[in-house]
Amino acid sequence: MLRASTLMEVIVASAIFLVVFAISLHTVTRLAVSPREDEDFTEADSRLRSAFRQYADGRHEAGEYTRPWSRGEIVITIAPYRDYDALQEITLSTVVNRKRIEYKHIIERRDD
Repeated sequence: MLRASTLMEVIVASAIFLVVFAISLHTVTRLAVSPREDEDFTEADSRLRSAFRQYADGRHEAGEYTRPWSRGEIVITIAPYRDYDALQEITLSTVVNRKRIEYKHIIERRDD
C-alpha cells in the first residue's frame, strides 16, 4: 500500500535529486574534457589548416609528406582523385591525446 506524500516531502525529495544530478553532471564534464585538451585541439586545428594552405596549391606531387609540430607530426597524403586527372585528394591527419583528427579536401592540380 502506498501512502500519499505531502507537498513538503515532494519538494524536499526533488531538491535532493536536483543536487545529486548537478553534482554528478559537474563531475562528468570535468572528467570528459580538460582545459589543456581544448588548447591541444585548437593548436592541432591551427597546424592542420596551416599545412593545408601550404600543400593545397596543387603543385605538389602525389605522395606522403610529414610536418613535425610540438605534439607529434602531421601526415599529408596527396593522391589522384578517382579518374579525374585535374583533381587531387589531400588528406591531413594528426593524433592529439590518442584521438585522430583528419581532414580531406579535393583540390585542383596545377602543372605550371
